[in-house]
Amino acid sequence: MEKDNQDKNYIVELLASLDERGLPLIDFDRLKQWLEMTASKWERYYRTLSELAVIREDYQQRVAGMVKALAAVDRKRDGWQQALELTESLNDMSARELVAAYRQTVIRFRDAFPASFGYLNSAPCKAAVHKNIEIYK
Repeated sequence: MEKDNQDKNYIVELLASLDERGLPLIDFDRLKQWLEMTASKWERYYRTLSELAVIREDYQQRVAGMVKALAAVDRKRDGWQQALELTESLNDMSARELVAAYRQTVIRFRDAFPASFGYLNSAPCKAAVHKNIEIYK
């Protein structure tokens, strides 16, 4: 944040120097260095935005898929309507809201489909019976 304040201060200083009397006072070496640094910041900014868009799209698709699966097994008649409303609202959600919707949907999904996560398998694993780990080497 402090770096941003330095940038803002420099911009104000530069704008003040752009009047007819201050033009000779501009340090062009400093201006060039600042512009190069700012261009680098913008590249990182746009790269970060594109990476966040990929993550956001993935979250939206995951939530939409789970909501549709939940609606398919839901016995209530308004399940599809609720699923459609939630799916359509995903684009308008903030990141915090999207993550919260994802977490809530995962909980509901795991409750509806426990077998797909191995919760129904209560038999002990055969590998767990062997206490001697040497047999696995």
